Amino acid sequence: MANQYFWGINQMTCYPVYENQQNCVFNIAWVCSATDGVNNVATYGTVDIPYVAQDTYVPYENLTFDQTMVWVNEALGADGIAATQANCDEQLLAVATLTQVQLPLPFKNDPPVTQSPGWFSRILAAINPFS
Repeated sequence: MANQYFWGINQMTCYPVYENQQNCVFNIAWVCSATDGVNNVATYGTVDIPYVAQDTYVPYENLTFDQTMVWVNEALGADGIAATQANCDEQLLAVATLTQVQLPLPFKNDPPVTQSPGWFSRILAAINPFS
């Protein structure tokens, strides 16, 4: 089976107001996942999205997956897309031939401990006698 690729959007970063437009996207974090039918891998990245005043502005809440993927594809270009998929191919080969293994974590990712207000300034004061 040939490798299959799946593209997604993880996050979009916006200016609250830019050129009189609200929530104007300027950066998109994307993911390209791939599978060979047995193993799964992913490559992540970001692209900057230039604002073009003459383009028809689409409000943030009306953006679609397809529109944002057009922006990602334009920003990466054919060479960037091919390089991303080649990276996934290399990862799949490494996993399939056991030159790399994906082990479960030997620990649990616990949520961060909430500290009382001022804990950071107390630490700084302890390590910096001039504060």
